[in-house]
Amino acid sequence: MIPKKMYKTLRTGISAVRSLMDESRGVDGLHLNGDVASWDSLERGGFYEAWLSAFNDAEDAIEEYTPAWSAEPPTEEGWYWCNHNEWVEAVMVYVTENLITLGSDEFGLDLFAGCRWYGPLRPPEE
Repeated sequence: MIPKKMYKTLRTGISAVRSLMDESRGVDGLHLNGDVASWDSLERGGFYEAWLSAFNDAEDAIEEYTPAWSAEPPTEEGWYWCNHNEWVEAVMVYVTENLITLGSDEFGLDLFAGCRWYGPLRPPEE
């Protein structure tokens, strides 16, 4: 798992490069011929993709790592974050079939209608 500060730094850096690319045409003088090398020619799928394919991989990786909440209830067993607009904070629950364990209590999944879900959570790597 990436530490929060490192994740924010990586996401901000990747976003800054993407913003620069969105606001410019490319790299002037890259091929030492006076032409502008367009960004799309330098990214994955472009003629010179070797230049920025690692950047595209970093964008994909950070996007995949970015937590996304879902309105769909869990379909597999595991630990999940559960949040509802009426609650102050999200709570972590364990889901098995149609039961949710919160602390030492078990509830039916239907009692959590309207919640947003994130998970299942993976244990940290050692």
